Amino acid sequence: DAANTAEIDAAKIAQAQGTRAEVKSFAKMMFDAHSKNDSQGDALVNRLKIKPNETADSKSLKAQAQAKIDDMKNKKGADFDRAYIDSQVMMHSQVANDLRTSLIPAAKNTEFKSFLQDTLNHVQMHLDQAQKLQASMSGSTMPPAGQGTGTGTMKK
Repeated sequence: DAANTAEIDAAKIAQAQGTRAEVKSFAKMMFDAHSKNDSQGDALVNRLKIKPNETADSKSLKAQAQAKIDDMKNKKGADFDRAYIDSQVMMHSQVANDLRTSLIPAAKNTEFKSFLQDTLNHVQMHLDQAQKLQASMSGSTMPPAGQGTGTGTMKK
């Protein structure tokens, strides 16, 4: 699925290039959660013999995600951290909206619809966490990972 692939790719970059411990931790959580969701979704659509359609929304999401990833690759330090978290807020907002307004209402299979609803719950949780991290970074004086007192890190 386009959203999971984009999240996994962005998380790999953020784990390598992020400077704040909070950003690296969030990226690891995104990598793990979206890898799991991708595997579960693939298994479910294969078992149910559902053929997901690529829509204009999914194509747009894929293009936006690639543009954000390309932009992030050119940033360093705090600029990279902000770009990654800003992209996470944008992507999770869009995916939550797509799930609510089109994907869940269009799902005909109850098991698949339940999977999408569970996915929406996770996406909303990720959005909330990204927004909190984004707020903590704006005007932040937190030092990069490994250069602080160890305070201010996100707990799971």
